[in-house]
Amino acid sequence: MMDKAMQGKGAGSRIVSECADFLKRNGYKKLRLAVDKGNPQSKAFWLKNGFAFTGEEYPNGEFSYLPMERIL
Repeated sequence: MMDKAMQGKGAGSRIVSECADFLKRNGYKKLRLAVDKGNPQSKAFWLKNGFAFTGEEYPNGEFSYLPMERIL
């Protein structure tokens, strides 16, 4: 999670981009993650950074998660 003072300034997106570039250079083909279904800001962030929803939600206690993936 990014500090509130840094949110909206592109720092998180730069971090994701640098990590994705590093992984691609080292032979990785995709990144996968899961977001909390009830967190629209998180979903928007990952969509903006090239991730797409890849499947059905899965419950985990009181939360439900949505799997996402970015092809490198």
